[in-house]
Amino acid sequence: MIRRSRVGWVVAATAILALVIGVAAARWIDPSRAAIDLEIETMQWVEVALPDSDRTVNQTFAITAFTYQRTPYSLGEMRVRVVNVTTTHQEGWVWTLLAPPDAIEAWREAVYTAPEQRIILAAGASKELVFAAPAVAPIPSGDYRLSAWVHGTRAGERFHSDGAGAQTTQYMGAPFSFTLANVVHAEQIDGSIALDVTMMAENHSGTPLEALLTFTVIALNTLTSDESGLPSYVHPGTTIRLRDGDRTATTLQGEMRLTPGRYRVIAWLRRQDGESLIRIVAENVISVQ
Repeated sequence: MIRRSRVGWVVAATAILALVIGVAAARWIDPSRAAIDLEIETMQWVEVALPDSDRTVNQTFAITAFTYQRTPYSLGEMRVRVVNVTTTHQEGWVWTLLAPPDAIEAWREAVYTAPEQRIILAAGASKELVFAAPAVAPIPSGDYRLSAWVHGTRAGERFHSDGAGAQTTQYMGAPFSFTLANVVHAEQIDGSIALDVTMMAENHSGTPLEALLTFTVIALNTLTSDESGLPSYVHPGTTIRLRDGDRTATTLQGEMRLTPGRYRVIAWLRRQDGESLIRIVAENVISVQ
């Protein structure tokens, strides 16, 4: 919310300059630094508890083991062991997938499906299949459930034979998300500029984080649009504390006097020791007349 000048009330007829810069107008600078500086946990193996269920008459394969590697924000290698439960030679296909946790038909709503692997097993034989870690980038950030599936084949037709799902959901995305959500500036009645800068921070690193949020305003060269000189304004900042899974929106307010020209707003996430973790630059700039 833009504050009014201390000089007095701004009446409705007063000309107010305002600019909103959306999330899509922000870009990341070296986001990989976050994972390095936050000392993210290494991969851990998880064993999926398989239910005790009766085998059906038409079932040809059963999953006997399902394990996978994970961090709080990504998946690693996945392994599925399958056994031929019949007395004859069988052929089939095995794969894993990620889908929203509330998906009724996971295979229809999957955000990631591992390449299928073909199996040909003699009666009673088993085999472990290894699936590579899914890339995080194409998957929308969020919580998903991992599952493994086996199809058998008969007369050239595929059919469901077995499936197994992880008991807990898995977050997929950046370990720490920091975006410049909104920037609003307005010229006040005394000629000063009031600026509201809203930043969104989300922690999925598995580690609590304490950091300083701040922003700077710096003039742009009129010819090259490059940053020119020292910042015209530096916000003192505010400290945020985020546990794993926390998400917060913080609006910092500043009031400054700027000469006519174009300015860039830069949001910063810093450690308490002053080291910068992430720097976000608004692609659009504010113009002061």
